Amino acid sequence: MIVHTVKVILLITLSMLAQAKVKAQSAPLDTYSHLDTVQAVKRLFATKRTASEVYLGVGLPVTLIGAGSAFLVTTLASTIKLGKGNSAPIILASSGVGLVPTGIGLVRYIRFSRSKEQAILDVYQENRRVPKRIERQLKPKYFW
Repeated sequence: MIVHTVKVILLITLSMLAQAKVKAQSAPLDTYSHLDTVQAVKRLFATKRTASEVYLGVGLPVTLIGAGSAFLVTTLASTIKLGKGNSAPIILASSGVGLVPTGIGLVRYIRFSRSKEQAILDVYQENRRVPKRIERQLKPKYFW
């Protein structure tokens, strides 16, 4: 009976959340000066690059340690005649934990690279418009 009540409450909560219209607050660029917008774009890219470096800083060592330890375990197992199996699943499983943050970090690092930042700033200098993708990410906190 309690499990059924919890399921009903969860279902009602999820349906209410699904119907709610949530929109992230983005900063209207018309209210800021040209220099403010340029600085905000630079802050946005710097923040995203820092986050990608954190992901890479966590993901790469975990991947390398996992792969190294798995390789060591499989090598020792074959040396002491515990069996000769396929070591690929062990290496993949142990290094796979670090592959997720590494992948996220690489994608973010490429997406928010200095060259992409400069390309967006060049486009903004030419026609005074920031691409929609970047405009949606420019929150008021970047305009301080």
